[in-house]
Amino acid sequence: MAKEAPDYTASGVNLCNPPEVTGLLDRLVGAREEVGKVQAEIDALVPDSLAACLRAAASVVDALTNDIRAAVQEHGGYQDVGTETYALFQVRRTPQYNIVPFLGTKKYEQFVPLVVKNTIDPDALKGQIRGKLLTTEELEADGVITYKETQAFILKAPGVN
Repeated sequence: MAKEAPDYTASGVNLCNPPEVTGLLDRLVGAREEVGKVQAEIDALVPDSLAACLRAAASVVDALTNDIRAAVQEHGGYQDVGTETYALFQVRRTPQYNIVPFLGTKKYEQFVPLVVKNTIDPDALKGQIRGKLLTTEELEADGVITYKETQAFILKAPGVN
C-alpha cells in the first residue's frame, strides 16, 4: 500500500499554488532528471575497479566517522576554531513553559492576564522578562520554565565538509 502524500492545507503559509512557482517546480523536475541522466553516464564510464576503490574509501570514511563519534562520547569533544576543526556533541536547549506552577504561584498572578491564553504565551512572557518585571532565573526556579535538551553531533574538518 502506497504512503499517502502529506497535505499542508492546514499548516501552509500563503498556500495558493501560483503559476510562477508551478513553472519553476516544473523546471526543477526537468533539471533533476538531467542530472540523473548525466550521473548515470558518468557512472557507466567509471571502471569497476575504480568504483570499488571509491566504495572502499567511502566505507573507511564511514568507519572513521563512527570511531570519532564513539571517541567523543567516551573522551570528550574536540574544537580548534583556528583551523575550523570540530568533533563534538552540541546541546540545544528548547524552553518549555509550564502553566501549572505559573498559575499556582501568588507572585505571578498579576502577569496571568498578560501571558496566559489557554497556555503560556512565550512571546508575552519574554516581554515581561525583557521589561525586567520577571527573571528567567526565578521562572526556572519555580518550574515555570524547564528545558528540553537534544544533542547534535557536529563533525567538521578542513577539506572534509
